[in-house]
Amino acid sequence: MLIQKDRMSTTRIACISVLVALIFLWAGTRDRAVAAVGVAFSAAATEESIDLTNSYQDLVSVTLHAPKAGYVVLTGSGYLTLTTSSSSTDPVWGQVTISIGTVSGASNNDNETAVEIPNAIGGGHIYRYPFSITAVIPVKKGNNNFYMVGIRDPNTAYSDWAATSLKLTAIFIEKQM
Repeated sequence: MLIQKDRMSTTRIACISVLVALIFLWAGTRDRAVAAVGVAFSAAATEESIDLTNSYQDLVSVTLHAPKAGYVVLTGSGYLTLTTSSSSTDPVWGQVTISIGTVSGASNNDNETAVEIPNAIGGGHIYRYPFSITAVIPVKKGNNNFYMVGIRDPNTAYSDWAATSLKLTAIFIEKQM
């Protein structure tokens, strides 16, 4: 059987490994979890409401110690809250971007999501948008830092954005040879 090694097959192997690792991680009773060999886990969370600014800012960070080279399945989630302060008939959008990855204080362009709405909806309204982002990231042995980074569009004179209920989870999966 010929096995072609390409980016897609590496991603498939990583996804299958994640599923197997999660089964082992959460196996056992409700009160105790059994960790699989070659799997590490780290998480961070905040319920604090963080006002988003016109500059990139780290919202949550987590450090995972990888026992060897492999992959991390990184998942970030939370809520984005938009408060409209006035209305505009201009084609102006309120926008915010959240990304996860290894870059601090700047966008992790490959792993991001954005929410934008027209400001013509009027002032005095509050909207909450849930988000979740997942990425598979190759890591080296040792400590690896991961960040959730946020920014609001500088053209948001008609609205304010905040991020809340933020969670960042990293699960290490051993590289399979």
